[in-house]
Parts: sequence; structure tokens; C-alpha cells
Amino acid sequence: MELIGIPIIVIIGLIGNALSAVTFLNKKMRVMSCSLYLAARAVTDSGFLICLFVIWLQYVGVPIIHTHGVCQAEIFFSYLCGFLSVWFIVWVTVENYYRICQPFKVSLFCTPKKALFRILITTVIGCMIYSVSTWINGIVSRGRKSVCFIKMEYKTISTVLIYGDCFITLILPCAIILIVTSRIIFNILKTYRKRAPARHRGSFRLKATVSKMLLWVSLVFLILNLPSHSVRLRALFEMMTKQTTKPTPLLFVLQRVLQMIFYMSFSINFFIYVSLGPSFRRNFLRITGISRSRNGNQPEINAYEDKLCNGNAPDLLLPDEKANIISKEQTF
Repeated sequence: MELIGIPIIVIIGLIGNALSAVTFLNKKMRVMSCSLYLAARAVTDSGFLICLFVIWLQYVGVPIIHTHGVCQAEIFFSYLCGFLSVWFIVWVTVENYYRICQPFKVSLFCTPKKALFRILITTVIGCMIYSVSTWINGIVSRGRKSVCFIKMEYKTISTVLIYGDCFITLILPCAIILIVTSRIIFNILKTYRKRAPARHRGSFRLKATVSKMLLWVSLVFLILNLPSHSVRLRALFEMMTKQTTKPTPLLFVLQRVLQMIFYMSFSINFFIYVSLGPSFRRNFLRITGISRSRNGNQPEINAYEDKLCNGNAPDLLLPDEKANIISKEQTF
């Protein structure tokens, strides 16, 4: 499964992430804070896929991971890229919460400068935490082979790092994303059912179009990661309780399948952006020169989307106020 599946995931992911980063960083999109987080995530996801490919090379007789330098770099960057990817999703989810549930705070919280600052701080924190992996791992003799492994004198530190990584890349971010996403969905449903009469639901759909892509980014992350994380938590629990159970053939296959699904979460985001992000799709088509939008309503949606992502458009207002906003935008 891994022999064929991993290179396919890596190739698709690297191409898709490169296209995503170029699109998000173009002149018209990089002014939006959400674009900066997603561009940064595209870079870190590519880094994780490269690390995955280095591991895969040993399946085809190229064990470069078991050489000094490559070993430490592989472990450090796989830790770091996984950490950054999940926390960039946390930032995207929190920003989406402000856009939908706290619209009047968008201009204070969701700005490109603050996004760049959070990306930098998150990266620095990740480097500080995982720098320890560069000296507790190395080339270790195991029988007649020299392999990339934990140095036995640092086994305790490695265990602490494993538990800490589990908390900061699995338990804490997933809990935040679950709670915040639930609040977002509840708020959207509440607004649609109770505050927007039928004649004003068009403006609600316009707002929903803006946040739909970001909401699906968070939901797809949870769908693809939670099954694999549940297996990882089970293994950590057995490690803590020192109870090891031999997996059945069915459980072994299930673990391999869930692991491949987890790898896909670093590879398929481009397709989410293209299918659910009107602004991303429009700019991607413009950059690649494939085609131009012919939808007469697209300029209206794009203008509103750009204003919302920059914190210049209020959201979840009373129906009459929302109608006034839309009518003013149509005059442009």
C-alpha cells in the first residue's frame, strides 16, 4: 500500500501545494490574512511530504534517512512541519470564528500584519520545542546495521517529547478546532433560521459563500486526522500503562489505511480551495491563464469576499442592515 500510495500522495501534494502557495501569495490575495495562513500551510505541508518521501525511499533501496545529518534533519522537520500545519489550521479556524460570530472585531484581529506576526511566532516556538530532536536522535548501531534512532541515553527526554508533541499537535489543537467549529456552525444555523427572513436570505448566502471554504478546511482536517489520531492515542496509552497488545491482521490493515488517510490531509487542500473558494478559483485561473470568469454575479461576491477577509465588511447584522451593505456594493 505505502509503496504505491505514498509517491502518489507526495506528487499530487507537492504540485497542489505549490499552486496554492503561488495563488494565495499573488498581489490580490496576499492582502487577506486568511491567505497568508493558508500559503504558510501549503509550504509546511510540502515540507512534511518531502520528509515522508525520504522515509519512503528506504522501501526502494535508498535508505538515505540512515545517514548522519539527514537523520536529524528528517526528524526535526517532520515534527516541525506537522506542528506548524495544525496550528495554522487553528489560526484559520479562529479567524473564521471572528468573521462569523464576532464581525466587529475582524478589523482588529484579522489583519495581514498580525497574521505574519502569528506565523513567525508559531514558527519560532516550533523550532524551539523540536530543536531537542536534533541531538537526542542519531545514527545508532542495532545489530549489524546503523539506523536512525533515538540515542539510548536520551530515551527519557524522547518520551517526554513524544507525549508533549501528542498534546500540542493532537489533543489541544483538535479540541480548539472542534469547539470553535461547532460554535461557527451553530451560529450560522441560528442566523439562517431565526434572523434572516426569506427575502433577505440572498445576502446570507453571500456571507456563507465567503466562509464556506475556511469552514471546510477545518472540517476536512478533522475528518482526515481524527481517525489516525485515535490510533495514535491508543498506542500512547499502551505506552503509558506499559500494556502492549499484538494487533490483529484486521487492526493492522486498518491502521495502515488510516495512516494513508492522514497523509492525504497534507495533499488534497488545493482541491478544497478550487472547489469551494470563489476568490481562490478566480485568481488561480487568472494566474494560470486557463480561463476568466463569465459569471455576472461573481464581481459582487468577490468584492464582498475581499472586504470581509480584510475586516472591512460587517457580518451577521440585522437583515435590513445587510441589505443596505449589499445594495451599496452593487453601486460599484
